[in-house]
Amino acid sequence: RDNDDYIKSKYKMEKDIWSWQNESFHIRLPRNTEEIIEEGDKQKHCVGMYIDRVCNGKCVILFLRKNDAPDQPFYTVEYARGEIQQYRGFANKPVEGYHVQTKQFLEQYQRTIRKRLYEENAKKRMAA
Repeated sequence: RDNDDYIKSKYKMEKDIWSWQNESFHIRLPRNTEEIIEEGDKQKHCVGMYIDRVCNGKCVILFLRKNDAPDQPFYTVEYARGEIQQYRGFANKPVEGYHVQTKQFLEQYQRTIRKRLYEENAKKRMAA
């Protein structure tokens, strides 16, 4: 199965698990490999090189967006080994004026996603 099929399938099956928002921001999975490549091009960073890692289950790439600009890249997030490993704005830098808000959002998100993933794994264990 090719990488694009994997990313599309992950989005379709897991988008509700990985998506979350507050009054200012929302975070979501990429819909396909093209979106990941475009994110790297627009943000001037190397997220496109992570596609194989995503498809091998080594990490999850997420897009953090401002609610008032949902289609405009803001931050790209890598989640692996049970926590957020990194988040990068344009040219791998923090977005001026948003560092504290972004950090607080991602701390809340990490607590939320850990709980969701634990609950999802518990459901799978019960079904087995």
